[in-house]
Amino acid sequence: MNFVLSVITPPQGASGYGAATVSDPKSLDDLHTVAYWALRTAAPWMHADELSRYAGQIVSTTSGAERVESSTGLRFRIDAEEDAPHPCPCCLRLVLPKDYIYADAKDAYCLGCVAWKRDIPACLAVNTAHGKDR
Repeated sequence: MNFVLSVITPPQGASGYGAATVSDPKSLDDLHTVAYWALRTAAPWMHADELSRYAGQIVSTTSGAERVESSTGLRFRIDAEEDAPHPCPCCLRLVLPKDYIYADAKDAYCLGCVAWKRDIPACLAVNTAHGKDR
């Protein structure tokens, strides 16, 4: 069974959410390497053994649960390949397949970029990973 690893950066500026990247489907062993390099890039001062331990804790997380690495603020989420989330094509906020009825499409926008009502502006910073209103 394959899984994907989502890495979510801390929110920037006025944005309510961080930008997400989602790995290609891989085995848990291979996701350990993805988590390790995400941590290594964000925290180059950390010792390799410590990074490897954190990466091991991340990939042992229950599917669908988020784990935060406190020194970098990175959020990690493991999901089964068939329930894989994706980044919003507009703002890069993580879109979960169960967010709304069409959210499982790979080009679906996040809840903050989808204008549900005509009188509500889309892409408000507090609802997306945009740093300012669009």
